[in-house]
Amino acid sequence: MPEFPNLFLIGTQKGGSTSLHNALVQHPDIGRLRRKEPNIFSKPSETEARRELEDFPMPEGDFRYVIDGSVDYTRYPLYTETPQNILKICGSDVRFVYILRNPVDRLISQFFWKKGLYGQPLDFEDTIASDPQYVQTSCYDLQIAHFLKFYDISQFHFVRHSDFIRDPAARAAEVFRWLELDPDIAKTDLPRLGATDKQKTRTGRFGPLNRLLWASPGLRRTVRRMLPEKLARQAAQAISVEVDRQDPPRTVKRALLETHFLDSIDKTEKITGLDLSDWKTAFTEDMPREAAAVSEQQSTNTLSAHADRSTAK
Repeated sequence: MPEFPNLFLIGTQKGGSTSLHNALVQHPDIGRLRRKEPNIFSKPSETEARRELEDFPMPEGDFRYVIDGSVDYTRYPLYTETPQNILKICGSDVRFVYILRNPVDRLISQFFWKKGLYGQPLDFEDTIASDPQYVQTSCYDLQIAHFLKFYDISQFHFVRHSDFIRDPAARAAEVFRWLELDPDIAKTDLPRLGATDKQKTRTGRFGPLNRLLWASPGLRRTVRRMLPEKLARQAAQAISVEVDRQDPPRTVKRALLETHFLDSIDKTEKITGLDLSDWKTAFTEDMPREAAAVSEQQSTNTLSAHADRSTAK
């Protein structure tokens, strides 16, 4: 039985990590903490991480692995000390699992997830331009490179989100095999958890209050820490109203891919050994070539203008 967590499902946020975590903890040799995402090691210092660890005792049982499924661990540079804290507290003999989703799809899902939670008052393009974490969290090469300053690539197992959704049991079995556990224990009747609503979202009911909450991540974290999870969710929904979800048009998605992610995808392929070629050609189907080129240029100009205004603030 390990003294500290020794298996980390580090992301990605809105990339299927909740479902993958549920699949992995079905194995009798993998124990879980009392919360999937304790965010112990994202604290700004080893001292604070050790203090947080006291609130998450190790599970009872004879487990080979204990898993921490905190996806904030791959939100660098928002959280800079995660791999250092893991190394100082848990040591070098640990494993990391990282599930990767098309970066644009992940970013959009994150936007609607936060909008659903807090009634985010800004529109999609203003939000992306004003908060660099949306793009940075989707730059998987950036996230992996930060961990590789402290750990070897052999300690990482990468899973494509689309492959996992297609066959969760097969992907879980691959992780078990990599961990040198019995792969035949992978269950085939697992529910899909944590998915963002594809039909509905929420928007702010009270303009000034919603803008204050959205502009203050620290305030949101404080509220969540003070209130029980169910009550915090009810409070968040009380200040927002449900509306139909309208995804960004394909041209905006393609512009995001072209502007922010093509180079990152190339680097991620080299680091992970995964074939991500389908990500590079996404959002071009069923679009006349000339119309797509014009629309993408217009969308790129719009995104750049938003970014310029954000920088000027």
